[in-house]
Amino acid sequence: MNFQFLKPEDCTAYLTSAVSASQNPSTTTQQRSEAISFIEQFKRQNVSLILPACANLVLQGQGAGIKLAGLQLFIELIKGRWVELNAEQQESTTSLALSQLLEAANLPHNYAGAYALRSKIAELVASVVRACGAEAYNGLLPRLLALPDIASQHQPGTAMSPAAAAAARESAGQVELACRVLHFISEDLTQFEFAGNEDILSHANRSLKVEAAGSGGDKTRSMSNNGGSSVMGLELTDGSGGD
Repeated sequence: MNFQFLKPEDCTAYLTSAVSASQNPSTTTQQRSEAISFIEQFKRQNVSLILPACANLVLQGQGAGIKLAGLQLFIELIKGRWVELNAEQQESTTSLALSQLLEAANLPHNYAGAYALRSKIAELVASVVRACGAEAYNGLLPRLLALPDIASQHQPGTAMSPAAAAAARESAGQVELACRVLHFISEDLTQFEFAGNEDILSHANRSLKVEAAGSGGDKTRSMSNNGGSSVMGLELTDGSGGD
C-alpha cells in the first residue's frame, strides 16, 4: 500500500482493520498474513503518520485488544525512533503516556483486561522515562510513591464496609501499577540496545541510572511528599485538584 497519499483518519481505519484481523481467530491464514504485512509496513512510515494513528487506537475505545496494539506500537516507536520526533511530538507522546497512567490507576478491579492494560501502560511510561532520562524519573517517582494504599490502612480484625473493601481492591491495583512501572524502568536500565539512538539514549540512561541509584532511603521518602510533579514540564495530576 502507498501510505504517502493516506489521510490520518484513513490510516487509522486501515490500521484498526489490520489489528482486528490479526487478532481474530476466525481470520484465514492469508488474511492474517496480509494484516501483519500492513502493520509492519505501517511501522516504517514517517512518524508524523504513525503518531496520530497510534493515538487513535489507544484512545478511540474499540476494545482492549485494539488499545493494547496501539500501546505496543507506541512503545516500539519510543524505543526505536524517539530522536525522530520533534519537541512537540515528544511532548504529546509524554502527555498521552501520563494520561494513560492515570487512567490505568483508576481502572475498576473487575475491568476485563485490566491486568494486561496496566502492564502495557506501565511499559509505555517506562519507555518515556528511559528516553527522557533523569528529569522524567524525578517527576514521575513522587506520583508513583503517592499512589494510595488504602488496604494497608485497614486495622486487622475489624470488619470492612463494602465501600472500603472496594477501595482497598482499587488501591491494590494502583500499587501494582506503580511497581510495574518501576520494574520496567529498572529492566530498561540493564539493557543496551539503543536501535541507532546511542548518543542521545545512552546519555539519558546514564543520567537516569545516577538518579535511580540516588533515589533510595530518605530522598525517596522526601520526594513522595512533594505536591504537583511534572515530567518534561507537564503537570502530572489526577484531576482531583490535589493529592
